[in-house]
Amino acid sequence: MEEYIKVLLEQIRCRKVHPYIAEELKSHMEDQISDNLALGMTGEEAEAAAVEDMGSPVEAGVALDQIHRPQIAWDLIGVMAAISLAGIIIHLFIGGDRQSVFFLHTVIGFGMMLIVYRIDYTMIGKYAKIIGGGILLLCVYGLFRGIIVSGTVLNVRLLNMQFSLFPFMMLYVPVYGAILYRYHGSGYGGFGKALLWLVAPIAIVWHFPNLGLALMMLVSMAAVLTVALCKDWFKISKGLGIAGLWLFIIGLPALGLTCGYVFNWLNSYQKARLHAFFTHGDVEDYRTNILRTGIASSRFMGGDRQTALRAQLAYDSDFILNYVISGYGFIVGALVCCLLAFLILKVFSVTFRQKNQLGLAMSCGSSMVLLVNIGMNLLVNLGLLPVTQSFLPFFSVGGSSIITSYILVGIIMSVYRYKNIYPERVRMKLKTE
Repeated sequence: MEEYIKVLLEQIRCRKVHPYIAEELKSHMEDQISDNLALGMTGEEAEAAAVEDMGSPVEAGVALDQIHRPQIAWDLIGVMAAISLAGIIIHLFIGGDRQSVFFLHTVIGFGMMLIVYRIDYTMIGKYAKIIGGGILLLCVYGLFRGIIVSGTVLNVRLLNMQFSLFPFMMLYVPVYGAILYRYHGSGYGGFGKALLWLVAPIAIVWHFPNLGLALMMLVSMAAVLTVALCKDWFKISKGLGIAGLWLFIIGLPALGLTCGYVFNWLNSYQKARLHAFFTHGDVEDYRTNILRTGIASSRFMGGDRQTALRAQLAYDSDFILNYVISGYGFIVGALVCCLLAFLILKVFSVTFRQKNQLGLAMSCGSSMVLLVNIGMNLLVNLGLLPVTQSFLPFFSVGGSSIITSYILVGIIMSVYRYKNIYPERVRMKLKTE
């Protein structure tokens, strides 16, 4: 039996899958040997018959090699190439002194996506708590030593390098998915610890303060935790866990905003912005009014780009979609949205067709970050949400944001790459806590 398994594995080029195939073959052959012994065969006869029933080890190994090999996500690569090209073309038409910077960051981001795609995502799962803890420590450092812009901590300087915390914190979400996997099979204690890993970054970001980032992370991580509950990762009541989670998720922001408004925990400009948005104020909410005016005056095709340029603030970053619609027409804006919508459909398709549960959690986290950022930016640009820090993935100017968006897609592509390699439970030392 051992010799048979050895010869079979020699035909399979991907060594990562060898332990799983060997374990499955051994289990199957041992079951067959037990059946043969029950028929009255001796031990040697039972084993020989079981091996013979398996057929040629070379032919079986070659067949398995065709199945268990890394996959190339050509469709995702094609979608990302189209999105990257669309972003470059839009910025070429917009002009200005930042188009070359956008092109450079897009090229770097696309390259980073391909590099991350080649990295085995289970390495992140193995060190998930260390990585997640490191991100939290960096954010705590930002609270005390961060670079403050307009009353909000935006960047930190470390080792003569400056990091933007907004996109950096987005990478915490897929890491959070890997952290959840570490509590697979635990009970209410593990679920409570999973909630602590969720609340900790939200509390830190809230104190930056960055309400938009806090909301994005809260919704994204809550979705990942919901998927884990639906898959019965925790030995608790599924319905009770999901209901309690979302009551907590909905109640926490509402309570935080209410207390912040009533007890003056929010900055004055944040209170003014919320008040103006819900009362349709004309002064404090001037940016939302400009965005609504831009959409209302837009044409089906074409537009007054110079008027749109003068009207918008940071048109090439937070408000690029509004600028595209008001400056080039609804058709161009709709094409951009269709490209991003198709990407979201593809990444979630990869996510929920993934049998490996670690890959499912990490891919879900990455997909949710893209979805929530696109959704928030779209609603802000249409004047349906108060103006908050947001960006349109792959289109907004901002090196850190662009590269982070590509890295998130790279993580999803890595999950796809190894979809036929790892079984439902990856072979990794787990600590049930």
